[in-house]
Amino acid sequence: MTRRILRKPPIVCKVCGETHWWKQDSEARHCILRISLHVDRCAPGVFRNTRLKEIRKPGCFPYGPLPIEVWERIFDLLAQDEWVYALRACALTCRLWSTRCRWHLTKHIVLREKKQAHKVAKVIRNRASQMDTAEVITLRQPFAFMSGKKLSRVKALTIGDTCDIRHWMPGSLHVDVFTHFRITFDSLTRLTLDWIEFPSVIVLARLVFSFPRLTSLTCHDLSFKTRGFVRGRALPPKPFELIQVDVQGADDVVDFLIISVVGATLQRIKWKGRSGSVSTLQRLLQVAGASLRTLDVTCWETYEAKVDILDLGNNDGLEVVSVTTDLDHSDKYIMNWNWTYGIMSTALPSKLREIVIGANVGSYQALPQNHADLLARIDCVQLEELLCQACFENLETVHFHLRGIVHSSDTFDMPVEKWMRQLSRQFPGLHARKLLQASVAAEPVVQSSRFGPARWQW
Repeated sequence: MTRRILRKPPIVCKVCGETHWWKQDSEARHCILRISLHVDRCAPGVFRNTRLKEIRKPGCFPYGPLPIEVWERIFDLLAQDEWVYALRACALTCRLWSTRCRWHLTKHIVLREKKQAHKVAKVIRNRASQMDTAEVITLRQPFAFMSGKKLSRVKALTIGDTCDIRHWMPGSLHVDVFTHFRITFDSLTRLTLDWIEFPSVIVLARLVFSFPRLTSLTCHDLSFKTRGFVRGRALPPKPFELIQVDVQGADDVVDFLIISVVGATLQRIKWKGRSGSVSTLQRLLQVAGASLRTLDVTCWETYEAKVDILDLGNNDGLEVVSVTTDLDHSDKYIMNWNWTYGIMSTALPSKLREIVIGANVGSYQALPQNHADLLARIDCVQLEELLCQACFENLETVHFHLRGIVHSSDTFDMPVEKWMRQLSRQFPGLHARKLLQASVAAEPVVQSSRFGPARWQW
């Protein structure tokens, strides 16, 4: 007796107009932003925030589905921000979307385990013409990727995951893993390491030195079982010039850059850390010297006593300086402001053209009710007199940025015009010279990875 398979009738897509064979009607959704934005079925082509309980008006959207050119532009923006999970979902939606999404997915390959990496390497060897478009490769776990050929088009490599810490297991890697990296990624320029526990700093140094053309290094929340770097245990290739570095919560990485003298060629430094690590950053600034052009510092707990003030007197080539602190309480922010002013007073004004002063706010309710009173208690006149001097002739912008870090239940609604009016009252000289700028941004706290759940594979 044969079993009859019952299948639901096909569903007509309200966005692209095609016919789909879905098992359930709940799967008939088009996930573009995987957090909270979905396509409204009652109004094709219209995005709504599903977290807000709004009343939907009856009737369909009068203008019909969006053109495919608009969707392709959306897919390009998703690929630009590396939303691989969203592109994957869009590629499985319909044939009109699949072509553009798969073209972007071939540029960014995400490998989650060794077994999958072996399959992808086999595809690269057998169908080289289809895989030559890969420009970014992400290894969710630390393991060696050997494709059997040089991937000259790959410019960026990411190792690790932002959701969970990954351990670098020496026994699971080949003894010549760094040689394989050097042969496979001979044209790599950007390396990103997220949430990885290395056996020692020397292993990190050997990994960094495996890419002779590396110019940008990003290290977020790295940990080491054996701390400390010994000079001579890992030697950089010649020539090796590291131009940009982004370090967050990894003081041992800064020590490695200082001891190995790799930081002498740095032009852009982005650093995030606590007040106790400011002295380590000061040593890196001294090593960078006159080659440094851009400095972006985000420091927490600067209101504590005995916090070192960064001295920028040795960096006479600085063009952009950005300092961001926390704004949780008015008294604490006054101390943060004094720390920020101390940094600006040490900067050499000969080539300085942009200054960014930022403040992180937990929510709109965390701000004082009277913002003008808060700014009045801060010594704004002293900073304005400093920046209005004749030696700051190349200064083009003084930007005050207010960033709200909110959760799903919080709200942050600070008008930019209100923030600009208050700043113009406190800094009339900068406002008259048209140097003053203001901006407000709200960033949601997202604890999930951009590459989606572990069940999704390339």
